[in-house]
Amino acid sequence: MMRSYWVHLLLLVTVLILGTISQASGSCNKRCSFCDGTKCRECLYGWYGRDCNDKCSEYCWHGGCERITGRCHQCVPGRHSGDCTQLCSVNCRKNSNGQVNCDMMTGNCLEDCVEGRWGPLCQDRCPTNCIEELCYKEDGGCLRGCIGGFKGFMCRDQCSEGCLNSTCHWLTGKCTLGCKIGYLGSACLYPMIRHCLNQAYYAEHHTMTCADGCEDGYTSETCNETCGTGCLKCHQYSKTCESCIYGYYGDKCQLECGITCHELNCDMSGRCDKGCVPGFRGMYCNDTCPYNCLTCSQHTMTCTKCKVGYTGTACTEVDRYKTLDVTDTVSHNEACILVLLAMCSVALIRWPGVCFSFVFGFALEHENGSCNKRCSFCDGTKCRKCFYGWYGRDCNDKCSEHCWHGGCEKITGRCYQCVPGRHSGDCTQLCSDNCRKNSNGQINCDMMTGNCLEDCVEGRWGPRCQHRCPTNCKEELCYKEDGGCLRGCIDGFHGLKCKDHCSEGCLNSTCQWLTGKCTLGCKRGYTGSKCSYLHTRHCREPDSYNIDKQALVCEGGCKPGWTAAHCQDTCRERCEVCHQFDKTCQQCQSGFYGEACQLECSLNCNQTHCDMSGRCDKGCMGGFRGEYCNETCPYNCLMCSQLENTCTVCKQDYTGDQCHETTTPEVGHAPVGRATDVGVHTQTGIQTALFLVSVARIITT
Repeated sequence: MMRSYWVHLLLLVTVLILGTISQASGSCNKRCSFCDGTKCRECLYGWYGRDCNDKCSEYCWHGGCERITGRCHQCVPGRHSGDCTQLCSVNCRKNSNGQVNCDMMTGNCLEDCVEGRWGPLCQDRCPTNCIEELCYKEDGGCLRGCIGGFKGFMCRDQCSEGCLNSTCHWLTGKCTLGCKIGYLGSACLYPMIRHCLNQAYYAEHHTMTCADGCEDGYTSETCNETCGTGCLKCHQYSKTCESCIYGYYGDKCQLECGITCHELNCDMSGRCDKGCVPGFRGMYCNDTCPYNCLTCSQHTMTCTKCKVGYTGTACTEVDRYKTLDVTDTVSHNEACILVLLAMCSVALIRWPGVCFSFVFGFALEHENGSCNKRCSFCDGTKCRKCFYGWYGRDCNDKCSEHCWHGGCEKITGRCYQCVPGRHSGDCTQLCSDNCRKNSNGQINCDMMTGNCLEDCVEGRWGPRCQHRCPTNCKEELCYKEDGGCLRGCIDGFHGLKCKDHCSEGCLNSTCQWLTGKCTLGCKRGYTGSKCSYLHTRHCREPDSYNIDKQALVCEGGCKPGWTAAHCQDTCRERCEVCHQFDKTCQQCQSGFYGEACQLECSLNCNQTHCDMSGRCDKGCMGGFRGEYCNETCPYNCLMCSQLENTCTVCKQDYTGDQCHETTTPEVGHAPVGRATDVGVHTQTGIQTALFLVSVARIITT
């Protein structure tokens, strides 16, 4: 009560003094706080103009404006321009106190924009292709990505026509759900090439070329054509066959290897590269070995094995010293021929023609001995070689009808190769119906394992295409080798085989099928590439997160007005910037200071602005000085340095750093002296009044 009494008493004295000043200030009106004779040097707070007749705009912060121009020191919230008559844009977002703040000179929004707007004045609408039409204030870039079918920073460009469901990553343009059939590349811009060797491509004029050649069986620049029938491997560009299937040769694999080639093997020119069947020789095995020669060198006339009873490099000499045993390996017919030849050798000189005619006639008559007609080479009573298509000890068994060209091994009957669609030793097993047919409509599988040599039919995978593709694969299509989904997952799933659910935070439960990243952005309240963390919207640096216990901590601090570990709480009232963790205010709204911004800056501060300790950091109003602008300038001094007791503007007719020196001659006339006395008394009254006002403020606070 006592303090209030003294405050009122001091204010009453101040009013009386100002009234006295007004009466003693010549022709200056009552709104002039400092009159120098007939000129007003300083207006009362809230007034401006030469004679202080004009009132500051009602929208000036605390009614303060500049003495000459009337320009507001600061505008009330929601206003801008020199006289603060212009309204801030309605598209500026309100702060935590429900106020709109914009730059006093430009009108630019100091906070963010309302949803759907961007630009300095929030004057532009967000692009219509942005999800929920949300974008960044600074540049209009889409905040949560693009709607389906669009990409780019502002979602102006369409996804590639090769993207499945026209869906692509909104920034990179990569097709997130894979490519349509016939397209390839991360953005599905290129025609698909499935048969490049080592999967090595390079792009040229919006087409893909196989850099390392084609997989076996394919040809052309893009390896999308098959080699000819029977060709396992051909030249990428000329299509000339370089490797044929078993039993064929030629630049188009149109010719069959000779049946006298060992196991029907020959090179691309038809040469028997694995030797000949017994009894034949030559590069093409089309020449017979010398007579009496069972086997011979492929490329010379040298015999490597003679019939029993013969010897020499050509098996033309009779081995007279070898004991004949008709019960052993030599047949009865063979023994007879040898005996007859021995007899001929004795009678050779006398009856050569009769002797040899008799011997050769016997040999021809009994050439096959007891072997049947399916034996192509009989050694007495033992068949050494069957005609093509037969097998067994006596060549009584027919090769399987499913052997390629009817050929099989002599002893086991195992087919050299199976006809298309068959496998196993005798080619009786069918290839799986799930194997894909080749360009000739045939199914090929490995002869021993039965594994499909081509791809699988749609919906199947595995060596024999025995597995169904995962049901979560799009169109249930997958790769033959591992069952990985070919075109991505149906909505809501991700992973190589689409077994995993997208994060519950993904918008529309849609995520990139391989990485699990949410392609359409996150639901409200979630963040992260997979939208698996609580959303933190008020980090100073949007990407500077640190994951701690399944929540995000803003490492770079919070945006102005926000606090707490992940910036989810607002600062205290009147506090624009506060400490992230202890919530201590670091910057108050203009006109306030203190730890909780509970104190008002001095009205003597320029623009009513002070730092967090109350010091007037933008200078003082005219006539005041000091850190807190609570001291008056020296006598006769209109303006002075804030921190030094030095005058910068003196009253008329005074000069010096303290305004003590006069600039006019000594006064010799009473009227002039009286005018000077009036000025002196006026100044004294002003100084006293200002001092009393300051004392009253100190007592009030």
